[in-house]
Amino acid sequence: MRNDSNFFQRIRNTGKTLPKIRITGKTLPKLDSIWVATQLGADRIILRPTKKAWFIRHAESESNAGIRTSHNATIPLTPTGQSQAKKIASEFTSPPELIVTSKYLRTKQTAEPLIKKYPNVPCEEWQIHEFSYISPVRCQNMDKEERAPIRHAYWKSADPFYRDDENVESFADFIERVKNTLGILRSRPENFTVLFSHGLFIEAVLWIIQYNIDELDAKLMTDFKKFTKSNQILNGEIVELVFERNGILLTRFKK
Repeated sequence: MRNDSNFFQRIRNTGKTLPKIRITGKTLPKLDSIWVATQLGADRIILRPTKKAWFIRHAESESNAGIRTSHNATIPLTPTGQSQAKKIASEFTSPPELIVTSKYLRTKQTAEPLIKKYPNVPCEEWQIHEFSYISPVRCQNMDKEERAPIRHAYWKSADPFYRDDENVESFADFIERVKNTLGILRSRPENFTVLFSHGLFIEAVLWIIQYNIDELDAKLMTDFKKFTKSNQILNGEIVELVFERNGILLTRFKK
């Protein structure tokens, strides 16, 4: 803990329960320095780690690169994506308490360098896979440009309860899955969880937190699509969630 009289004087001046304070310095690891300061009395101050999660979008996949693909779950990383995955792992100067991937191959490949770096960290698979709303039968061996008209028609219909077939979700199903993930994160004991997920999933996390989404309708589904266009999560980008008593704070680290 810092022994800095000016630092503690600033804390004392803010009140008994304090907002998060960013502390930089050699005693705290890079990009892992958000702590909460609480004043317990006139001269008693403690620093405690916050509960946080990093959502990381998978590195560049073959689909992102415009290569024809068949099944969403088995799309691998490109060589560029493999390099990006190594770069993500290199950003960590201390281990998380839990590493989570989706069931899709590209998140597992993105997480692999971090798992090798910290082999003792537990790994779990959660339901944080990408929103798949087009039947696999309709988009076999297509690239992203060939799938574009099908995607456009889906979003134009703006029916949050429509399912293209029994193998895919409705928009309402997808949003409920994202909400469930946030609930799981809040209930878990780990203070630092890293989740390797997907673009639309992480964008939905941001949307739900920022707008407190409840009942879905056609307008909200259209609003979400507009939101994703202006808040696109890039390959390898990190979104930090800090869980507080009264809400969640968001920070984006673009790589």
